[in-house]
Amino acid sequence: MVEEETRAYAARTRERAVRQLNDALDVVNEWVALIRQCTEMRADSFKAEDLATDASYGEALGRFAQLSAAVAWFNERGPVIEAGEVL
Repeated sequence: MVEEETRAYAARTRERAVRQLNDALDVVNEWVALIRQCTEMRADSFKAEDLATDASYGEALGRFAQLSAAVAWFNERGPVIEAGEVL
């Protein structure tokens, strides 16, 4: 009984974490789009190759990638961990 309650609580907590991470991902995506707009203005260009060398835009993209990876990890590995499976 305790084990079932603990697993159910873990699943609910992970689901809440995934919802909140997805919300954060949406906001960070919006933020990265704004950083890109600022970069386009500074570079006076809309071309990806002109924006790719901008340090601020690159850092923003990196943060977005890290958050995306965290969301994917929770979605993929969370249920496996809760089930007690080990790779």
